[in-house]
Amino acid sequence: DPSHGQQAPPHIQLLCGGLSGSVAALVCNPLDIVKVRVQTAGGLGASHHDVSNLRLHQVFRKIVSEEGVLGLWSGTPVNMFRSITFTAVLLAANDRVKHALTAAGLGDGFARDASASFVGSLFGTIVMNPVDVVRTRV
Repeated sequence: DPSHGQQAPPHIQLLCGGLSGSVAALVCNPLDIVKVRVQTAGGLGASHHDVSNLRLHQVFRKIVSEEGVLGLWSGTPVNMFRSITFTAVLLAANDRVKHALTAAGLGDGFARDASASFVGSLFGTIVMNPVDVVRTRV
């Protein structure tokens, strides 16, 4: 918390952010797979899946029946790398900016937190963008 003057070293912030991102990507990958299949349903080409008339639970069942349970985790390494890069940079930048704004006299509140979140998200998105390009092409 910036108002208490304690700040973790940058490598610890990056490590904690990356760890949280990897866990989130691992746990949420099945939902991402289903979301992408539904979004691409009805398109042209081999990468599109015929799930346009299915409900959410039916899409899950179709993936498991055709690809096995591990099919819900296809693409996990790329999604994990994407999430690790974003959350690591977001956490570290957000905390650093909060401390800088506090030191500059901006107290705890919406303005400081929103500004820090904006800057952290901006840096996270810049770092994550190349990974998103790779993810889209895989």
